[in-house]
Amino acid sequence: MRCACPRDGWSLTVTEAPRIIPDKLSMTYTEAEMWAYYQFAAARQKLAMDENTFWAALCIAIFGLGGLVVLAHYVGWVQTSEIRVVAFTTYAAFTAGVIAYHILTRIHYRQAATRFYGNTGQGQKSWDFSFDDAGFTFKSDTSETRVPWHGVNAFEDRGSTMLIWFEGTQLIFLPARVFRDENSRKNFAAAVANSVKAAKKA
Repeated sequence: MRCACPRDGWSLTVTEAPRIIPDKLSMTYTEAEMWAYYQFAAARQKLAMDENTFWAALCIAIFGLGGLVVLAHYVGWVQTSEIRVVAFTTYAAFTAGVIAYHILTRIHYRQAATRFYGNTGQGQKSWDFSFDDAGFTFKSDTSETRVPWHGVNAFEDRGSTMLIWFEGTQLIFLPARVFRDENSRKNFAAAVANSVKAAKKA
């Protein structure tokens, strides 16, 4: 914008500040990014679970295994000198089972995510993200969702990725590659964080 005053012979040029949050971002997720998306969502869901239930189940398992060892000793299956070894072996086997279950579950979901990515054409699906002062919208050729800034539960800037959480465990996942450069990414992160904070106070 330019203002001029011919009588006094001066002029003033005003350059409007660039919009920090882009009006629109478009991208197609890679398979690795889709897998990361599922991992973030699963971790968030675990945090949303009742921790008291987890600790109660863990205590029941620990005391239950100890009770079985004591019972085995009581009926004569385990000698007094063998209790420590049997108890250690029992808890070691239990721990190994939990670890194995976690690994196998992770492999299963990784395979499921790969099949989902291939079978549903996620590699060809384009997502459009638009932003304004009231919130943001993300859509594909099959769906569209609008989220106001005050509806955002949390915003996480992890450097290589940005996560915008809403409705508890729902999120949009923005990899750093969609931004022009690192400064653009940092400015976007700061602007989103400020928009969410301002909406919460309103």
